[in-house]
Amino acid sequence: TTRIKSFTLCANKMIAIVFHESGHYIGYRLFGFNDVRLHYDRVTYDVSDQMLQKLLRGNLDAASELYPLWQVAIGNALGPLFTIVAILICCIILFWVQLYCLIENKKCV
Repeated sequence: TTRIKSFTLCANKMIAIVFHESGHYIGYRLFGFNDVRLHYDRVTYDVSDQMLQKLLRGNLDAASELYPLWQVAIGNALGPLFTIVAILICCIILFWVQLYCLIENKKCV
């Protein structure tokens, strides 16, 4: 029914967002960032607002005094990387389920 499809779509989006943000969280924790917090829509650390302001102003030297920029870049990249890995895993599972259904002559949803 429409309600079940809507619920499933919302649940899938929530799971995807949390999985994506977990990538950032794990990266920042691995690099030893202080006060890392996982929120529903973002991950923050002790100086994340200051880091963003310095980067937006183009003040790379001041930003690199807070944390090494390569660590910030990797922490930022891990969110999309986790998302891509999750999508690939889902595609592989779907492929094998469909292949099984084809081989067994079963109707799959």
